[in-house]
Amino acid sequence: MQSRRELARIANATEALSATPTGHRSDTGPDVNPGKEKLPIVARLNLWWGAGPARERRMIRILAQYSIVAIVGSNGAGKTLCMMVLTSPTRNGVWWECDNPDHLHTQAGVTSGYRRMLSTTPILDGNGGLHPLYDPFDDYEQLVNVEHADVYMDEANSVASSRASSSMDRRVEVKLQQLRKADVFLYLTAPDFSRIDVAIRQVTKVVVECAGYAPAPDTGESGQLLWRPRRVFRFSAYDAVLFDKWNINAKDKPDAIGTLWFKGPGSDAFRAYDTLASVSVIASMTPQDTCTVCEGRIVRHTCKGHTRPARPALASDALTLTDTGAPSEPVAVDAPA
Repeated sequence: MQSRRELARIANATEALSATPTGHRSDTGPDVNPGKEKLPIVARLNLWWGAGPARERRMIRILAQYSIVAIVGSNGAGKTLCMMVLTSPTRNGVWWECDNPDHLHTQAGVTSGYRRMLSTTPILDGNGGLHPLYDPFDDYEQLVNVEHADVYMDEANSVASSRASSSMDRRVEVKLQQLRKADVFLYLTAPDFSRIDVAIRQVTKVVVECAGYAPAPDTGESGQLLWRPRRVFRFSAYDAVLFDKWNINAKDKPDAIGTLWFKGPGSDAFRAYDTLASVSVIASMTPQDTCTVCEGRIVRHTCKGHTRPARPALASDALTLTDTGAPSEPVAVDAPA
């Protein structure tokens, strides 16, 4: 009991010095943040140690080196929240200027603007309305033509699954390999890294693993959701190659290249999306071997070889050739004298 009181005292003191309030009621003294729901002591200490604007900026700088970021974790682990945290600069407005003649916007006479957000989940402005820079992502044709933007594929396993019956369109694959040329960053979420389409996994260089802690208390009130949302989250970034190997062998987990603790309720990122909102379905680009009526695969015939016309026979020919180029009958050859 004495040790618990000591931990509570330390949590109160550290929170008073922290740049990121954790929000709790003190067990041993007055409320540090009156009206806020209480967080467990361990969660408060983790937030003091691993949260804060400086750590957020550091995590964003680390992941800004990669054009594709995969965010994985179980349901309620904070995957979409992590995506909103990592892309907060774009939500606040990032101005770009470009006059590359190969870009579509330059050909249309536009050489500057704010980065757009192409997302399968609605992005909110913090007041319940849609963000002015948000564009619904519902067609792969948008990904092929997008420039100077962030692309968010929430629940990517449902739109780019590793169990898909047909391979990804070649134009999409080429775009994924050249995102840097178009100044595009792709963020995608999935329950497991192995469930994402292999064409995306092969070009993904970093994976962020999410975990949620401190579920909201059960108040017993009518209408409360049975699935109690988490309030404290940990985001750990790993090299994608090493993470994939560990995911298969389940041993020797690699060291994280960055870790961030985050308190969801009350944050700007928490208000940037609706966790219960539906995710839009991306229309696939019909490949050449797919029927445009039923979207079934068109079976190609197997080549069994081709015949070729026989060239005119010459008197000097030692062999008689058929139209396939094979000798029609065995030809006896005299042994040299």
